[in-house]
Amino acid sequence: MSPRMEQVFYNCHLKVSNFVLVNTSDRLRSLVEHAVLGLAVCAFVLVTLCHRTFVHRDDVASLARQLNDAGGTCTGNVDDGGYGLLGLFGQQHGVSMYSFIVQLAST
Repeated sequence: MSPRMEQVFYNCHLKVSNFVLVNTSDRLRSLVEHAVLGLAVCAFVLVTLCHRTFVHRDDVASLARQLNDAGGTCTGNVDDGGYGLLGLFGQQHGVSMYSFIVQLAST
């Protein structure tokens, strides 16, 4: 972006910000900020619930736990101390490499 265009955007931003600060009350700005915060929290909860409903698969995770309990292994021959790949997978986190790979393959 050219320096001239940045200057135009900055001046536009400055005019809009000054207009909003002069023509609105502190109470209204606080109300809008809290509404945006509430909307962000609701959006995060919605994404988490959708992930839990449509992506997370308990049947694959339980199958992986049964394999690990039966002495089978899904992580190869590397002894990782139960921490798994980069500390993201493994029995301590309840997610095995098998369930992760199956979920990737099914997408």
